[in-house]
Amino acid sequence: MYSFNPQSTTTTSGTNKHTMRRTLPIIAFLLLSIMQVCAQQKNYDFKEGKLFYKITDVGKHTVEVTPELDELLKTNGSFYNNPLEGDIVIPNKVEHQGQQYYVSAIRDNAFGGCGKITSVSIPANVGRLGDQVFLSCTGLQRITVDPENPMLKDIDGVLFDKSGKKLLSFPNMRTANYEMPEGTVEVVPAAFFLCNAVETVKFPSTLKSIGLLAFGHCLKLREVTVPESVTELGDFAFYNCTALEKAIIKADISEIKQYMFSRCTALKEVSIPASVEFIRTWAFGDCAPMKSITLPEGLKGIDAEAFNGCSSLNEITLPEGLEQLGAHAFDRCKALKSITCLRNEPLVQGETMGVSVFDGVDKNLCELKVPRGYKDQYAAAEQWKEFTNISEHDLTGISLPINQGRTMKTAIFTLNGQRLPANAQPAQGLYIINGKKVYVK
Repeated sequence: MYSFNPQSTTTTSGTNKHTMRRTLPIIAFLLLSIMQVCAQQKNYDFKEGKLFYKITDVGKHTVEVTPELDELLKTNGSFYNNPLEGDIVIPNKVEHQGQQYYVSAIRDNAFGGCGKITSVSIPANVGRLGDQVFLSCTGLQRITVDPENPMLKDIDGVLFDKSGKKLLSFPNMRTANYEMPEGTVEVVPAAFFLCNAVETVKFPSTLKSIGLLAFGHCLKLREVTVPESVTELGDFAFYNCTALEKAIIKADISEIKQYMFSRCTALKEVSIPASVEFIRTWAFGDCAPMKSITLPEGLKGIDAEAFNGCSSLNEITLPEGLEQLGAHAFDRCKALKSITCLRNEPLVQGETMGVSVFDGVDKNLCELKVPRGYKDQYAAAEQWKEFTNISEHDLTGISLPINQGRTMKTAIFTLNGQRLPANAQPAQGLYIINGKKVYVK
């Protein structure tokens, strides 16, 4: 069963309370299925066929498809005494007590927890979808829409708005490998949530926004590359994707938002764009296999617990312009053997540095590398002084560790002035690249 443990968020800078209010109802849907729920109330006016309906306008003769109950049942995790199964065809109109009603909308959680639904067909009259309509429909393979519907459409069994710009819902069992169509601009919050068949997604060049929890709990998603066109990447976007091994983020974003990759317990490789200035709370929490990560030179802040539980992380370089380290930021990073600080002066606990930043790091084995001439300041500063091996280096002008790609064409010189051949792959160490000292990892 899906679970959620937000850990500590008390010292997060930039935590968006409104975002959290939108997040929690989605999470709560699944949490409630394992909790004792009080007596459920009838949530409909009448039933016809498989479906339940709520009359919304007697004069206009309109109804909405609604779940049977107003709360989840503990016994089956759905909003139904007997969860819906098979192919669901929503009619354009339905008759009750001799009166015809037009089906105008589908309410919140209408099919919530109905894991044996295989397809849903939406008629022309339906102009509004509620929240979390298909949440936890773990057997859903296809959503189809009447071509005459003015508000919605499907593209190969995936639900979009009529323009095709917003991807609204991806059926949980649709396909393992999905190529999102060109023209898609937005993936709405939770659109792929709990889609446990999808393994890879190819994004179009038109994509701008990936919403809150968009790919949360996609347990088979293995690799993701977010294109440069994306300017909004939401909180919890890849939360609990436990098979995700590689994440290449090229998006033009200023922050890695809270819980974005938390509990991605297979994550080994991450690429963060240079535009990122903040890494928010628990962004990489419990990403145990990740051994290293390159932080962008313009990074200003690392929030509380951002790397908590990254137990394989063995080295990190903190950029010169870093202004804030949150509490427990590297807590339980027990494999850390090298921390390179490019800042001349250490961050000060209580002002720019939270408590217990390096809890769980072996301060006797981990080497703390600081700029030449500043060892004494680090050795006297709270938390930094706990490291017994503080060494000075000529770090001024050195960029963060970079991985030089196979296609690199920049002229590279050793420190003694020798130019490397154009096709040479530099070994680890210091080089002159574009007139600047660079440390190659």
